[in-house]
Amino acid sequence: AAMLRCAATTPARAALRGVRARAHRARLMSRASNSAAAAAAGEDVGVDDERHMRRALELARDAARAGEVPIGAVLVDAETSTVICEARNTCEHSGDPTAHAEMTLIQE
Repeated sequence: AAMLRCAATTPARAALRGVRARAHRARLMSRASNSAAAAAAGEDVGVDDERHMRRALELARDAARAGEVPIGAVLVDAETSTVICEARNTCEHSGDPTAHAEMTLIQE
């Protein structure tokens, strides 16, 4: 889901922005929970897949510590399991609403 970045110039806008960020984080946590449930159910999760996902989560934590929406992305060659590129969200600090982790991967 795309989210338009707007400056919080009024208390109402600041509150709305916080609500959107919390809702976005809740959706992300739900997706992560669903992935964990699939792994627990015995679906094949390779060692390399797990390693790359852990790196994406590290990048997401880095983004959160920097005041960004906590998203990390790792682009991996499926045949060799080699990391091609990695990125995290930088929308808030850059002022660029397209500076999502996955968009940065595409641009690089």
